[in-house]
Amino acid sequence: MVLAIISILAVASLAAIQGTQSGVQLKGSGDAVIAELNLARQTASTRNLPVDFRIYQVPDSSGTIAHRVIGLVIQASMSGAATDEYVGKPVVLPGDVVVLPDKTYSSLLDTTASTTSAPIAGTESASAPYLVQNKPFVKFTFLPGGSINLDSTVPWCLTLANQHKKAGVNGGPAANYVAIVMDGQSGRASIFQP
Repeated sequence: MVLAIISILAVASLAAIQGTQSGVQLKGSGDAVIAELNLARQTASTRNLPVDFRIYQVPDSSGTIAHRVIGLVIQASMSGAATDEYVGKPVVLPGDVVVLPDKTYSSLLDTTASTTSAPIAGTESASAPYLVQNKPFVKFTFLPGGSINLDSTVPWCLTLANQHKKAGVNGGPAANYVAIVMDGQSGRASIFQP
């Protein structure tokens, strides 16, 4: 009888620990994306060069492809260098955290969100860091003044969630997610986690 009670408590504790771990991974991912956005904005301002913020699709260990890597790039055509310059290493979102592909929740992945200036899709070059070589991406650009090159009338956002969590009500994000909202005029980002 005592063993049965201990087993039940162990199972309940494990579920609570896993839930806490996924919440910590989401919080850490949101903080990492905000840090990369701030670095891109600061680099564009201090170096007086446009900086691409790229969101790459890469497979996880099971082969599932999702938007899970962030990279900052100064294009060679803008800097006069021989090759593109990567500002730091590409950042991989931890665990099973991904950028939700639904453009309702991640408008920064929507290349048709604006008729004037929207994010641009592309494929990375073979000379890029190994992690992102030849990988598809969606990008927008921080301009030298710190603003972004996107239509300021569109609400630009990214939503991060655990890839393997059940969807929320009406197909929305799971109960635990992180939303990052961009100000189209200033290029500043804010974060929200319920």
